[in-house]
Amino acid sequence: MALCLWGNAMGGALAQPILSGEMADQIGVRSEEKAMTPMDPALVSAIVQLQGLKVPEPQVQGRARLPLFALPGTSVYTVKAQLRELSTQWLVDTGASTSMVATPVVETLGLKGTPIPNQRLSFAVAGNDCPNMNATLQQLPPLTLGQLQVKGLHSLQFANTVIPAELSGVLGMDVLRQFDLHLHPGKATLSLLPPTPLPVDEIAMAVPLQEKLGVMVAQLYMNGKGPFRVLLDTAADSTFISEQVAAKLNLDTATLSPIQIRGFCGLEDAMRSQLDSATLHHHQQRDIDVIVLSSSILKVLKVDGILGQNFLRHYQQYWRFNSESKKGSLLLVPLATSNPSP
Repeated sequence: MALCLWGNAMGGALAQPILSGEMADQIGVRSEEKAMTPMDPALVSAIVQLQGLKVPEPQVQGRARLPLFALPGTSVYTVKAQLRELSTQWLVDTGASTSMVATPVVETLGLKGTPIPNQRLSFAVAGNDCPNMNATLQQLPPLTLGQLQVKGLHSLQFANTVIPAELSGVLGMDVLRQFDLHLHPGKATLSLLPPTPLPVDEIAMAVPLQEKLGVMVAQLYMNGKGPFRVLLDTAADSTFISEQVAAKLNLDTATLSPIQIRGFCGLEDAMRSQLDSATLHHHQQRDIDVIVLSSSILKVLKVDGILGQNFLRHYQQYWRFNSESKKGSLLLVPLATSNPSP
């Protein structure tokens, strides 16, 4: 089984229809009182499960320190890589259990993949415009990232999805979990290093991670309440919470405004608000923008939300993964320019 949580970074404004009464009523605000607002970049899109299909793990060799390139208008990062002679650009996505590849790359390389029968494909998506999802499993040629090479990488290709033109695909946890990751937003670098155990003197400070369907979940306190279970997602520019969590937090109705996010299958209604505080283990940020959504993505993962780069970008991030124990750790070091609250 594979799970993919992916989205498109969309900038600019969309005309926003008034939100349905169902969402607005659940979190205590009447939608007709709220003005339309522009859409934030949103990277919540699809969960895809492959039933009864075993996909081999890719083989990795080497290590690399790579420059990061932010998608315009976001704090979401990409890396450059080579596929044969083709220069490519990949989203770095801890929220995707399986890597994905864009159709133009498949066509350029002349790849002939294996169609996935619909009965083996189940999904939960943001948006309502995908009555059918046609997927193909592609085995990519060796992927070269600096001094690092990934061989035997199987990636999902979807016929009807919106991937920004500058992206060749999504580098998911099937690749990332085979390394220690050091993501440094201040220097815009990503180091992929051989796995090491968490040093004993860092255990108390590291955020404990638990694997859930191939991605990593942690406990988050919001506005002093919790803990809530959230997916930690480097490819989410924003932080997302469910309607149920929003109701528990009693969010100030003055901060709520209706928006739409563009997901894997078109538009989905949501609400924008703000948290007074978000606390991950020993680290707190204040005045965090949050998007309230009703997507089945959160229900399938059985999490309360998704913590994105509007929190994570304030820290150097040292990720470690242990596939055998299905656990991991995240050591956060505040950037010099950040001002986390005590």
